[in-house]
Amino acid sequence: MSESTATPITEGVNFLEAIFPPGSRVTIRPIETWKPDGKTRPPSRIDYEGVQYLLLGTKNGDGQFHHTPDRLKTGLQRVVDRSAQERTNTFFGCCSRLGGGGCYDRAWQIREVPALWADVDNTHDLDVLTKRIEAAGLPEPSIKNDSGHGFHVYWLLDTPFKIDDCGNPPSVQREWIEKGGKKTKVEFYVDEEGERHNLKCKADDPPLSDKAQYITDILQGVAVAIGGDHVFDLARILRVPGTLNRKNERNGTPPVPCRMVKFNPELKYPIETFASFAERSPAKAEREKIAKVKLPKTKKLTPKREDGLNERILLCDTAPQGERSEVDFSLLCWCVENGIDKPDVWARVQGVGKFAERGEKYFSATWQKAAGRTREKIWEKASRKNTGNTKTKGKASDGKAAGGDGEHVILIGVDESRVVDEAIAALVTLKRVYQRAGGLVYIVTHSENASTATFE
Repeated sequence: MSESTATPITEGVNFLEAIFPPGSRVTIRPIETWKPDGKTRPPSRIDYEGVQYLLLGTKNGDGQFHHTPDRLKTGLQRVVDRSAQERTNTFFGCCSRLGGGGCYDRAWQIREVPALWADVDNTHDLDVLTKRIEAAGLPEPSIKNDSGHGFHVYWLLDTPFKIDDCGNPPSVQREWIEKGGKKTKVEFYVDEEGERHNLKCKADDPPLSDKAQYITDILQGVAVAIGGDHVFDLARILRVPGTLNRKNERNGTPPVPCRMVKFNPELKYPIETFASFAERSPAKAEREKIAKVKLPKTKKLTPKREDGLNERILLCDTAPQGERSEVDFSLLCWCVENGIDKPDVWARVQGVGKFAERGEKYFSATWQKAAGRTREKIWEKASRKNTGNTKTKGKASDGKAAGGDGEHVILIGVDESRVVDEAIAALVTLKRVYQRAGGLVYIVTHSENASTATFE
């Protein structure tokens, strides 16, 4: 292991070729970030024209992919040159993509994880980072990068972790529709049976498979163990070493380099080395507790409930393509919450819409998903009561607006302790957005399609 002495572009080439096997497709996403002006969330701008999906390596006569450093160097040089013009930071997807064009950039579409990672932004001391890693029982990282405002660490796997328990994902497609005199982008995917699913918010994404969830739990457990940030989702992007951290350059902040400070690509580990860290994932512990929550007991179908049920069944029968799944899910959530008997519901919907086409297997899968969501709601309500958290609408506790359009804000804590951070990590995994303001930690539950991002 040695201190890095490579030139900037060569650093990026060496880094990416160490992380990814030949033939991997790597997303490069240039993003401008700057300090907010009276806003709670830092603004950012993606340079869409500069986004690239690099196929690492070329095929030789043996038909196998082999790394081609000169070709990658040329591609990265174009990225760096454009970055200087656009004031953008250069990020890469930590996991390889199945395709380009932004069609495979979501966590549920990842099928190969070549390395584990962590982002530690609350220290600038390499010795402190090393002691945290040792105290957590983690092995020595293969790569340590100084991001310019903290550290990124990577543990290379001896064999990329394959998420092969769910088949290849469908691509995310896009179309523009006229709405209110304006063009609105709609994202969707088409499943293997030809059914269209609109992706209006994060909750519309297919769930992670067991293997995808397992390695996500490991990543979160590692982050918690060393006081890292919440960057454990499989679609995560981090900085490419050998490029400049241009955070807030728009407002005159000088760029600082992101560079490798330790580089040992021969240091690789089996995934089993990190298996115990899955048990340290707050989100996993939360899911296990939620799974034990008792659902509402079956209740008598009163005339009022029967009217509500019939109205919702009619909506399922008349829902347009692309919206049937979410309308069906909404119906079954209402049934579970109101204690409507499952066999009775099936008897009523088996000849309706998508239930009629897909049959009882589809009904049961959707019912299970609705039961899970109901347990989450019960858990969240009980947690607010038991912890004495306050809940306001559209206002923070200091009287300033915490968000627009009726956001709901839950006060989680007033310190920066690890306990609070672990609670945040768990809730972010449950698709909640968090913000920090004035030392207070808030969970914003209005907009589930928003996502947290750390650009340090």
